[in-house]
Amino acid sequence: MNQWRVLVEFSRRSLEVKMAVAVVTPVCVERCCSYFECNPVPYAKLKFFAVSKQFYSMTRMNDGITNVVLHCHRVDTTTPSPHPNDVLIRIYGPKTEMLIDRERELTHHNLLHEQGLAMPLYGSFSNGYAYGYATGTPCTPTTMAEPTRARQIAEHLGTMHAAVAPTSKKVTCFDLISNWIEMLPTSMPDEARQQVFATVVDPEELRELLGTLQTQAMAFKQDVVFCHNDLLAGNVIFDEAEGTVKFIDYEYSNSNAAAFDLANHFNEYCGLGPVNFSAYPSLDAQTDFVTAYLAERFQSTPDDDTIAELLKQIQLYRGVSHLYWGVWAIIQAAYSSIDFDYLDYFTQRLAELKRLQAEAAA
Repeated sequence: MNQWRVLVEFSRRSLEVKMAVAVVTPVCVERCCSYFECNPVPYAKLKFFAVSKQFYSMTRMNDGITNVVLHCHRVDTTTPSPHPNDVLIRIYGPKTEMLIDRERELTHHNLLHEQGLAMPLYGSFSNGYAYGYATGTPCTPTTMAEPTRARQIAEHLGTMHAAVAPTSKKVTCFDLISNWIEMLPTSMPDEARQQVFATVVDPEELRELLGTLQTQAMAFKQDVVFCHNDLLAGNVIFDEAEGTVKFIDYEYSNSNAAAFDLANHFNEYCGLGPVNFSAYPSLDAQTDFVTAYLAERFQSTPDDDTIAELLKQIQLYRGVSHLYWGVWAIIQAAYSSIDFDYLDYFTQRLAELKRLQAEAAA
């Protein structure tokens, strides 16, 4: 980890997701010793020092639906300084520790940085952390699907799956979905959401869907790798200067079926809301992606049987991804302060899962 001085000194106090940028800026940039102190974990023991509020400007990045991310940019980049030009500060959404193991997130972030696959982690505070900024432009669902860009993403995903050893040999998505179902809220915080919740959420139905998908997955030999698990468009950064892609935001990363990572990525071609399921990639596009992915991961040209087998698994995990993020959205609907219609998102993902199951049974 680089021994440079960051803009804040960490403490046990939390930043609030709803804080206006004008309020957060002096907290983060001016002398904030009362707000931050070093997190006593091995990879974040550096001593952090405050700098003046004139050193960085700050903007709020609005793409995320789990956390709030603040982009701190040096005002004067011409004067030599040990400080980085850009720092990101991630503030966890309320109750997201129910969904994400935050200690594991930081461990994985540091592991990926050591492999050259993530930006440096600079330190953490009680409900977030500071880390490096990946230069480039976030993809959109449309640009992500462009053939040249898709091939780059496939190759980078193959590189990641080959470079980072899984932390366990188990497919984790099924247990995680099961745990989320058991912690589903029993009500919503307001009447409007409560009416929708009471109409569309049936935990027993979700358990049955999970059981069916898990049984179907057992028919395949599970290829467990270290997965990103959240390759939506905004987490894929295209660096025009280098002509490369990078992945960011590894908070959901874990050991999982390789097919889940690919299927989940394909689902993200459809966007976040309203979800356009017709944008899911064609079989030809999937085949091109899978071929490039396998060639990069195994450094050899895949045969037709290997490609066909992975495509079958992707079709199954396409449904698993819908259930995964559908259940996730119910929990977010109860606790998140981010302006997003999580219950509608759940309804769309659940309906698509049922359509896929009916199509497979026909």
